[in-house]
Amino acid sequence: MEIGWYGAIAPYQNLVDAYEMKNGKRIEEPGSGYVATDPYSNRDPRLTLTIKVPTEKYQSGWIGI
Repeated sequence: MEIGWYGAIAPYQNLVDAYEMKNGKRIEEPGSGYVATDPYSNRDPRLTLTIKVPTEKYQSGWIGI
């Protein structure tokens, strides 16, 4: 069974949550700036290099999530 690219568009939530905020704090820390209704804002830039987030442009167009 080959999953290849699937891990980038359907990662486990704990992987997404492991990425810190731009200020270096974890999302559950007070003062991190994490907003549950906008979970991808102000996150460590490595998040979007590893995981495709909703509305992010993909090679051939938009991810329809």
